[in-house]
Amino acid sequence: MVIGTIGALANGATMPLMMLVFTNIIDDFTNFGKLCDLPANFTTPPIDLSPLTDSLRDQIIYLIILGIATMILSYFQVAFWLMPAQKQARAIRKALFSSILKQDIGWFDVYKSGELTNRLTDDIDKIKDAFGDKFGNAIQNLATFVGGIVIGFVKGWKLTLVILSLSPLILASAIMFTKIAQVLTSNELKSYAKAGAVAEEVFSAIRTVFAFNGAQKEHKRYEEKLDE
Repeated sequence: MVIGTIGALANGATMPLMMLVFTNIIDDFTNFGKLCDLPANFTTPPIDLSPLTDSLRDQIIYLIILGIATMILSYFQVAFWLMPAQKQARAIRKALFSSILKQDIGWFDVYKSGELTNRLTDDIDKIKDAFGDKFGNAIQNLATFVGGIVIGFVKGWKLTLVILSLSPLILASAIMFTKIAQVLTSNELKSYAKAGAVAEEVFSAIRTVFAFNGAQKEHKRYEEKLDE
């Protein structure tokens, strides 16, 4: 995880650096355009393009270097966060399965086998996703934010302060969105677990369901569990 964190931080720092290179390219073209923007009746000697081409060549080399660095750092970021996430998910599955086997028989009357199966698969997969590449992406975005703020203060502190004045609103919106997403995800997992229990119960006795013409009833019961 240490290597993955370092890779994520360095990978996040490359984006502001790329924006800085693009800024230099735009400045080069802007300055060159000012030289060409002269009155029609004003005669000038041929303009030397070598300073522009030399500067653009340097900026392109910087972009290539940053692109290669981003590719390598992205690999370290993803690989060294996914590997511990998979190990953690495997450990959680083993612990959960061991805990289920230790429960008494009355416990299984409350929690259906299909619901437990969904808990072992879907819920833990979401934990693995959150602990894996998404956590690395969060570190990367944090490094991008900090790097952008630093470059912003260096290049234009007044505009940066104006943008930062809006950050509380952005932060409040992000927190509210996260809370809503957590509630919706929790409800979704519970509904899927209950619906999965119904599906497994029906499929395990599918001949009996069709023998008593209960397909429509079970279909309705499955939809009700999804809508809860």
